[in-house]
Amino acid sequence: MKKVNFVTKNSLNGGQTGPRMTITEDGKVGIGTEAPSKVLDVNGDINFTGTLYQNGSAFSSGGGGGGGSSISSISELTDVNLAGITTDQGVKWDGSKLVPTTLSSGGGSGGVSNGSDVSFNSIDIDGVIKGTAGSNNSQLSLGSHIIPTQNAQFDLGNAEYKIRHLFLSDNSLWLGDDHKLDIGDGKIKFKKRDKTKVPKGIKNAYGEDDAAVKTKLVALWNATPELKDGGYGDSGTGDIDANAFGNFKLHDWEKLAHHLQTQTGGNFPTNPYNPGEIDTIMGMDDPDYFEEEIGGGPKYHYAVINGGASDYKFSGPGVLGNESNPTMTFYKGSTYILKVNAPGHPFWIKTADSTGTSNAVSADWVKNNGVAVGEIVFTVPMNAPAQYHYNCQLHAAMHGFINIA
Repeated sequence: MKKVNFVTKNSLNGGQTGPRMTITEDGKVGIGTEAPSKVLDVNGDINFTGTLYQNGSAFSSGGGGGGGSSISSISELTDVNLAGITTDQGVKWDGSKLVPTTLSSGGGSGGVSNGSDVSFNSIDIDGVIKGTAGSNNSQLSLGSHIIPTQNAQFDLGNAEYKIRHLFLSDNSLWLGDDHKLDIGDGKIKFKKRDKTKVPKGIKNAYGEDDAAVKTKLVALWNATPELKDGGYGDSGTGDIDANAFGNFKLHDWEKLAHHLQTQTGGNFPTNPYNPGEIDTIMGMDDPDYFEEEIGGGPKYHYAVINGGASDYKFSGPGVLGNESNPTMTFYKGSTYILKVNAPGHPFWIKTADSTGTSNAVSADWVKNNGVAVGEIVFTVPMNAPAQYHYNCQLHAAMHGFINIA
């Protein structure tokens, strides 16, 4: 290829230095190079005063004239590829160069809000990371739930570094799938959900008894791939029968409840797996939906029946079931579960011997006081008096003493 070289000399007859500039026969100009590959190819630094234009417009980082921040200094243009960048986008390093990414400024000075997901290998916090909630210095503040990506794989704190304080609302701590720590009525109690029953929220959506609802749920589950294909319990797969519900985990009932919202119009949340909704679905505020309420002390079970309108009879620890209105001894801190089957004879635990409903022991200590058929749970307080009474609401002859030890 023919070319014209421009050289410099230090005198008229002195030796030449160069070439300083080369023009090839196809019109390419090289400065500092004899083999230009572009119309203008410079091998060295460039300094100019004025504006650099591209296609008639002032050159900017947007690459097409206007719309971006002007470039004042770039050492290696091969490290940058901003083709296609748009308003409210930022840049990221993809391992070899800077490229556009979907980020926009927000949240205050220097803040970044994501248009999609943003992932980090690690973050050192010297300030505040916050969601929609308020925040203070050096604090992680969230406006939503914290949900792990895997079940039972991650810890909060460790053997060396403990969480100092954990503030929870009442009735808010589930232990596994079957137990719940209930903080209420001035006591701490463990509840065990009754796995033989359809959860309260689902049963109420149908408005039928357990057996009828289970029949419909079996048919629905077996006919719905999005339910059946995910399995249930620890390892259950395929079609189910009514016995399978005893192996359902909380998330199985939750999945079923969300599907039922479209089937029955039940009052279930529209977004699946909302931690705040599980109590509503399971009915853990209703004593009919957990097997027993366990206090810190021992538990004792008694069956209570009536002998006509003349007496009550107890069967359980220390009594044989044939004594008429026996005197009972209960212990402070212990829990007594009385399964009453005395139709027409409401059973009351009282502070004084009387018919009617007056003088009843506080509901803080007795659940379902006054039932004729059902379960009464009596946790004896540590400050209990020396003696309580049990009475029929309607018949004065049906009464006895409960001594407290």
